[in-house]
Amino acid sequence: MNVVFHEHCLSSAERTRSAFPATSWSGRTLGEIYNHMSVEIDKYQNCLLEIKKRTEVIASLISEEKTTGYLIVDVELVCLQFRKIIELIALSSLVANKEIYAQQREKFKEDWNARLIFQDLERMNPKFYPNPSEQIEKTTKSGERYYHFEPLTSGFLSKENALKIYERCGGILHAENPFKNKRNIAEIKAQFHDWIIQLITLMNHHLIVLNNGNMVVGIMHSKDDGNPYAFLFAKTPEEFQQNFFGDINNP
Repeated sequence: MNVVFHEHCLSSAERTRSAFPATSWSGRTLGEIYNHMSVEIDKYQNCLLEIKKRTEVIASLISEEKTTGYLIVDVELVCLQFRKIIELIALSSLVANKEIYAQQREKFKEDWNARLIFQDLERMNPKFYPNPSEQIEKTTKSGERYYHFEPLTSGFLSKENALKIYERCGGILHAENPFKNKRNIAEIKAQFHDWIIQLITLMNHHLIVLNNGNMVVGIMHSKDDGNPYAFLFAKTPEEFQQNFFGDINNP
């Protein structure tokens, strides 16, 4: 079963090279921005790494490469991973938006519930949720290589469906009441493949625009070492935001 994150060209060795033509940004190169990153970018990358590792666990269980030998326990393990991953998506968005979130939530370090974090972040920054994109290599007229980020409009895990999966998996993790109708475990298991494909499509290469106009780009599989990386870009032009996010946020 080929449910893996795809390789991307923004490798760790290329962090000091702008992924856009210079005219697209505020005049600061990626290297200048990277050298002044806060520790939050490292925290964001740690969230991505944990998401990736938990995704690998799901893939091994739904392909039956690994099993506990007991169907309900396998399903519960997968549901636990999905629930944890959705919490990590929420927490990584919190990390990216820490500055505004901390101003509103004094006890933000104690937050973990994905639904509540999503609600708070959406109120503070409607663009908080990862926006999936495809990385396309292009060349300027002067011969400079750069990467164009083309937004994906379908096939990914939407915020609404993420929360539905979060609640559905939460219900599976409780012991079944013997006086209720039995849960259809096979039906639940049959949905796992679609869920993981949507998750990978969402996170494989994604963007978050912050309230201050800066943008976080996350990739799940760098071409040089296979690890996830996050990059902070200087303030994005209004034209780019409208072109990229217009269709997603204002369907």
